[in-house]
Amino acid sequence: MTFASQPGSIDGPSTVSRVLDPAEGAAPAVAVHDSLPGLDATGINDSSQALQDAVNSTLDGSKLIIPPGTYRIDSTINIDNKSIQISCYGCQFTKTTPGKIFNFKASTETVYSVSALTVTTAVEETSQDAVQLTIAGTPNWSRGDIVKLVADDVLVGVRPGSNGNESRTGQFMVVHSSGSDTVELLGTLRDPFTKNIRVARLTRHAVSIEGGTFTHPNTGGVVGFTQLIAPRINNVDITSTNGEAISFNGCVAYQADDIVINYAQNDPANGIYGYGILDNASAYGKVRGLHAMRVRHAFTDDTQRIVENSVALTYYGRTFGATISESRGIACSQSAWSTHAASESVSFVNCDAIDCYTFAGLRGRNHRIYGGNAIDCYLGFNIFSEDMDTDSYGHIVDGLQLIRPKRSYVVEVNLNPVSKEREKRPSHIRNLSVEGMAAPLINVYNGTLRVSGITATAAATLTKDAGVFRLRNAVVEGRGVDVDWRNNTSGATLRFASVEGVAVSELRLDEVAFRFSESVRTRRTAL
Repeated sequence: MTFASQPGSIDGPSTVSRVLDPAEGAAPAVAVHDSLPGLDATGINDSSQALQDAVNSTLDGSKLIIPPGTYRIDSTINIDNKSIQISCYGCQFTKTTPGKIFNFKASTETVYSVSALTVTTAVEETSQDAVQLTIAGTPNWSRGDIVKLVADDVLVGVRPGSNGNESRTGQFMVVHSSGSDTVELLGTLRDPFTKNIRVARLTRHAVSIEGGTFTHPNTGGVVGFTQLIAPRINNVDITSTNGEAISFNGCVAYQADDIVINYAQNDPANGIYGYGILDNASAYGKVRGLHAMRVRHAFTDDTQRIVENSVALTYYGRTFGATISESRGIACSQSAWSTHAASESVSFVNCDAIDCYTFAGLRGRNHRIYGGNAIDCYLGFNIFSEDMDTDSYGHIVDGLQLIRPKRSYVVEVNLNPVSKEREKRPSHIRNLSVEGMAAPLINVYNGTLRVSGITATAAATLTKDAGVFRLRNAVVEGRGVDVDWRNNTSGATLRFASVEGVAVSELRLDEVAFRFSESVRTRRTAL
C-alpha cells in the first residue's frame, strides 16, 4: 500500500482509502493498525518491518504520522534518499539490538575528478572569494547547489591516524556557475587541496523527525543523519542509550531543537563514548534547547580517519560553524561542551553546565563561548592540545559565569605538551565572573592569552599555592582584573602570580585590583 494523505482524525484505527497526488494538497499519511500487518502498539511484538513498510510507502515529500503506542524495534528503520517528515508524538520506541532506531541518509551523487583548482574571485554586485575547478565531465549543476570538495591531503593540527587512515581535507561550498568542464564555487579554502581532488553535489532530501520517546540500551546510536541538507529533529526524549544518542555525519545546516537526553552510557575503555549530540564533519549546524544529563559530552564533534581515495566523502573535512544555544548539560562525566582538534568556529551561546567535570574543553580553531553558567563543576574550562600537540588557538570566551568551581584550577590553557613550544596565536577571555574560587584562577602553559574584565571572589578555603595567574612559558596580557580574597580564611602560600619552569614568561596587566584581608596578608607569599 502507498501512503499519502489521510483526512480526518487519527485518534483511532482507520484505513487510507486512496492515494492522493501531492498537487491535491495531501494531508499527512498515517501508519494505522488495520493497514499495517505487524504493527504492534503494545510493544510485545517487533514493529520494525511494519514501520519500514510505512516509510517505504509514504510518498516522497509527505508526512508520516505514527500513531501513539509502545513499539518494539529489533531492526533499524532506514530512510534513504527520500524527503519525509515523521511524527512520533505519543510513541515510545525501545530497541535492545545494536544499530540506530531511525537512520536517515542520502547517497553520494556522481563524484568528479578535479584536474585543476584555481583560487579566483566571483563578481556579482560585490566581489567574493571563489574557486574555479576543471573537472572530468559535465555536471548538471545549478547556481546555489551545495557541493562537497574533498582531497586526500591530511588535515593540519589534528590527531594523527594509523595504517593509512587519516583525517583528510573537505569543505562544503556553493555553486556559482557550472559549464561544460569547469565549475566555479563560492567560498574561501580553509585547508590545503592538492592531492586527488574530487567534488560531488549533495542531493536535496528534506527530512525531519519530531516527537517520541526512545530507549536504546545498546550500541550504534538512536537517530542518525548522513549527507543531508537541513535535516531536522525536535521534541525528542531519549531515556537511555549505550554510546552516542544523535549523530549528524557530513550534513549541512542541520537543526536539533528541544532534545532531552537522560543518559548515555560512557565506557571509553571499551570504545563506547556517551555523546549527546555528535557532529561528524558537518557544517553550519544548529542545536537549541538541548537538555543532556549524565553523558560524556552534551555536544561534541569529530572527524573520522579514512584511507586515501575513500568513497566515504561524508567523513572528509572538519566540523565547521556549528552553533549550540540555550542548552544545558547536567552531571556530564567530562566537559559538557566539547570540541576536537579537527573542528573550527563552533559557538556555544548561553549554555550551562551543572555538576559536570568541566564546563567546556576547547580544541581546534577559533571557537566561541558567549554567556552561560558553570555551576558546581569540578573545573571551569580548558583550552588545550592533545598529547600529539594538536591545534588549539583563536578561541574567545566572553561573558561566562563560573559559580563554585571545586578543584585543581578554574581555567587552564595547556598547549603543546610534547614540543613545549609556545603557541603564539592567542585565545581571549573576556568578562569572566568567578564566584567562590577554591584553587588557582588561570593557569597558562605554553600559550598566549589576552584577558579583560575578569572578576573573581575567593572561597573560604583555598588550596595550597592558590593564586590568580600561574604561568609556564606563557604570555598573558590585558586589563581589568579584579580579585577579592577578603572572605578567605584558610590556605597557605597564597600569591597573585607565579612563574614556573626555565622558559621566560610575561604577565602584562593594567587596571588590576587585588583585595585581601589581614588574614590573607599573613598567608600570602608574593604579589
